[in-house]
Amino acid sequence: MDDIKYDSTPLFTHDCNSCIFMGSYQLCDLYYHSANDILETVIARYSSGCKDYVSGMAAALNMEKGYNHINNPLVVALRRARRLGYIQ
Repeated sequence: MDDIKYDSTPLFTHDCNSCIFMGSYQLCDLYYHSANDILETVIARYSSGCKDYVSGMAAALNMEKGYNHINNPLVVALRRARRLGYIQ
């Protein structure tokens, strides 16, 4: 279990209309950004500041392979996107 608050609302402002909110984890909001808008990725936002987030599908996939990153919010976002059927 990844401790995602499934029924939560975002903790922070996120101004991308193409992103789908997937819950919060460790004080980060998790989003999926659809490939329909050029680039498919996952995002972990940690404040409302314009640049206060981490993203990257390749980074999440690589971190997922490492044991020390299993609870990284970006990896959790990747797993959540899979469970919701956004990615394979």
